[in-house]
This record gives sequence, C-alpha cells and structure tokens, in this order.
Amino acid sequence: MVGVDPIAPLVERARRASRRFGTCSFHALDVAREDVPATGSFDAVVSMHTLYWHPEPERVLDACRRALRPGVTPSC
Repeated sequence: MVGVDPIAPLVERARRASRRFGTCSFHALDVAREDVPATGSFDAVVSMHTLYWHPEPERVLDACRRALRPGVTPSC
C-alpha cells in the first residue's frame, strides 16, 4: 500500500500509526504537481475529499489515471 498526501504532518502521523504494517509507505506530495511513486502500477486509487478543495482538480484526476496500471478502467 502507498499513501500520498500533500500535508506532511498527516503523512508523518500515518507513518507512525502504520509501523506495525511493514508493507505500507507514505509520501508527502501533491499528485497534481509531482509524480506519484510507482506510476502506472496501481490496481486502485482512492481519493476522498480532494476534488472540491484542490485548486487543480483536473490535474489530480489525470495523476490518478496515470497511477493506474495499463488495462485498469477508472470508475467513480
């Protein structure tokens, strides 16, 4: 599992809370402006409460599409 959020303190909180799950990684980045780690390799992308507050919602959606592995159809 990979977690991404543009707010660094929330990412750090997630890291601390998930230490018992060794397979999780968390990154502080804005997907509309920075590359998602392992782009093109995800089976699913979950985004909650993002599009209505982000200043560039179209870019967020584009980044989510790019993160999905080839053959996965985006759905809402």
